Amino acid sequence: MNVGQGTAAALVNAASTSDVVSIAVLRKAMEAAKVEGTVTVKMMEQSITPYLGANLDIRA
Repeated sequence: MNVGQGTAAALVNAASTSDVVSIAVLRKAMEAAKVEGTVTVKMMEQSITPYLGANLDIRA
C-alpha cells in the first residue's frame, strides 16, 4: 500500500489528536473518582457515631 507523505502526516496528526482527547477524558474521570472517594471518606467518617439511631420515639 502506497501512502503519500501528506496522508501519512494526516494519519499521525489524527492519531495524536485522538490520544490527546483520550488523555483529557481520562484525567477528568480520574478527578471525578478522586472527588467521589473524598466524599465517600467524609460520609464514612460522619457515620462513625454509634449512638445515632439507637433511640426511636414514636407517638400515636
